[in-house]
Amino acid sequence: MAQAKTLTKDELARVLDYIDTRRFAQRNRAMMLLTRICTGKRTENIPEFHS
Repeated sequence: MAQAKTLTKDELARVLDYIDTRRFAQRNRAMMLLTRICTGKRTENIPEFHS
């Protein structure tokens, strides 16, 4: 299986700028940054960090 593309710093900044214009911006921003920290984990496993 090929590795998924990761966002560059510029792309991440654009995504975060967009998120800031939407409803629930704080939550969505936190989730986006968490996925950035948790690279190597599959996205369905990220809620495990809640406990």
